[in-house]
Formats: sequence, C-alpha cells, structure tokens
Amino acid sequence: GMGAVNAAWNADESAVLAAGSDNVVRVWDARTGKLQTHLAAHEGRITTASWIKEDTQILTASYDKLVYISDVQTGSTFITLRGHTDWVTGATYHTLTDPGSGQSWDMVLSWSRDGSVRLWRIDPEKQTADIYAVLDSQSGIVNGAVLNEAGDQVMVWGEDGMVRRY
Repeated sequence: GMGAVNAAWNADESAVLAAGSDNVVRVWDARTGKLQTHLAAHEGRITTASWIKEDTQILTASYDKLVYISDVQTGSTFITLRGHTDWVTGATYHTLTDPGSGQSWDMVLSWSRDGSVRLWRIDPEKQTADIYAVLDSQSGIVNGAVLNEAGDQVMVWGEDGMVRRY
C-alpha cells in the first residue's frame, strides 16, 4: 500500500494533502474522504508538501533534486525549480511586501544535501522561477532554513550542528 510521508490540512480544513511513499501527492476531500486530485509524481521521495497561494497551489520538494509548484484543481505542475545537485531536503514559499511601495513578490526558499540554500523569485503570471541568490551553507547537508519577514535574512542549520545567519 501507499504509506504517507507528509500530510497537511488546507486553511478551512475542507481538504487534506498527503505525500505518499510512491512520490505522488494526493488531495482528499476531508469531509467525504474522496480523492479530489493527484499531482504529477516526483522521481524521488518527497521531503516537502505544503499548501500555498490561498490553498490554490501546492509546493513540493524531492530527492529528485527538483521543487514543483502545482495547481490543486488540475494537478498539473506549472513551475519547476531546477538547480540543486543533490536531494532537496526542504522548501518554503513566501510572499514578501515592500513596506515603502506596498509592492509584493513571491519567493521560494529551498535547501539541499548539496550544501546550498537557494532563493528563487517566482512570477506567478509568467509561471517562471528565476534564481535570486545561492548561499553556501558551509555545513554539508542543509537540514533546514528560515527566511525572515522582510526577506533579507536567512537562518540556516545543517548536519554540523551550527546555525548560521545570512
């Protein structure tokens, strides 16, 4: 059978996503238990699966070195983030707002066994992802990373037990 490796409610708890050991994310109706959709499969174990963009999209990261942004309605992947050279061990999605101009932009923070942390600028309209910054963690495998609210500092921790700020 399919073992789940990650699961999460959406905001109003009407749906649940579950990342399976078969590298597929499925979305279930939380009330009826019926399968609503499944996303395009990764080619390796899924390390991150989370609801983003008011629960209309799902962010996934995987041992296949890729990060996907997928549409919940259709299940299709419309942005693929390529650049890591080893397992992507996690990713988070952020919408940042400039307090001065009020302009906002979308970013993905991803981290990997390749020792890097990558910041990607996402253009939801053009459906593109451009690399914004690459940080060398100096700690081997990166276990986690957090972006601050302003989007100008990253906290990174890795297998060497150190926490570093960038």
